Amino acid sequence: MTNITIQTINSTLVIDSRLIAAELGIQHKNLKELIKTYQADFEEFGQVAFETQAGDIRYAETFYYLNEDQSYLALTFVKNTTEARQAKINLVKAFRSARESLAPKPNTDILYLLEQSAAAIREARLQASIAEEKVAELKPKSDAYDVVLESGKLLSFSEVAKIINSPGLGRNNLMSLLRDKGILQFTNLPYQQYITPKYFEVILVDTSAGLKPTCKVTGKGLSFLIRLLKDNGYTVPSKSLAA
Repeated sequence: MTNITIQTINSTLVIDSRLIAAELGIQHKNLKELIKTYQADFEEFGQVAFETQAGDIRYAETFYYLNEDQSYLALTFVKNTTEARQAKINLVKAFRSARESLAPKPNTDILYLLEQSAAAIREARLQASIAEEKVAELKPKSDAYDVVLESGKLLSFSEVAKIINSPGLGRNNLMSLLRDKGILQFTNLPYQQYITPKYFEVILVDTSAGLKPTCKVTGKGLSFLIRLLKDNGYTVPSKSLAA
């Protein structure tokens, strides 16, 4: 992994745009022009901080401080080159490392925590398997709501779309709507104000690239999404948790 420096400014993790340009193997002035051209898009994820390097103003270089979402957005506007793909991997690792370094380190035996976590995962998988079997047995589909509430099963967005069964609504359309409504971030993780009321839970999923945070929907969140879809003109089953 290359040496990417993540800074904390006003409690926000940010990166110097010059480092992103270096990772991409492009000239910094081209990246600055891209950010300027699409500034409105970048500002959907926070204020774009324009900075001038200290020193003689006649020769000082200007640059941007980009937050995590803005950094990934910059990469989406660059062609899908080998450098761009590697840059995204490096950025993801760098921001994850920065978050971990800022997180409090509890004085707890790590082996005990891992054992408890593994046991909880096994139990959750067992309960999820039982709930899925019950859902498969129930007809019509609307009865699946009761099973979700009773089991406490956490749902993926694909499962939510199947349960709601609204015409034209799939996983991608649902997640796009939630991003447009300011519920999900660009990374498809929910904002804190929607985690606090327990509409969503963020869990760590073990992938080939390491542990990855993933959003899951609770039974309460399913009710919330049904109300949201109704308010936005979607047809939902007559029996719903939001009734």
